[in-house]
Amino acid sequence: MHDSSSSQTFLLSQIRDKVQACFGYRPCLWQIRVVQALLKNDKDVVSIAATGSGKTLTFWMPLLFVPEAINIVVTPLNILGKQNVETLAKVGIKAITF
Repeated sequence: MHDSSSSQTFLLSQIRDKVQACFGYRPCLWQIRVVQALLKNDKDVVSIAATGSGKTLTFWMPLLFVPEAINIVVTPLNILGKQNVETLAKVGIKAITF
C-alpha cells in the first residue's frame, strides 16, 4: 500500500470509528486486524471468511487511511464491481470497473 517509512500503527478504536463514520458499518475485530496488518505493510495478509461476512469492507477500509493508495480488487461478477464503484462514490472515493 505504501512504503514502510510512512507506515503507522493505527489503534483498533481509530479504525473502528473512522470506518463507522464513513461507511456506516461497525467493523468486526477480524476486519480491523486485517486492515491493521495491511496498514503496517505486513506481507502475505490472508483473510478467510464466509460469504456475506464483510470481506469487501476490508478492501475499502485501508483507503480511508491512505487516500493516495491504489487498490485493485478482482471480482467474479461484473455486478459486484459496479456495486463497489457505487458504494465508494457515495463516500467520496473514486473507483472504476471494467
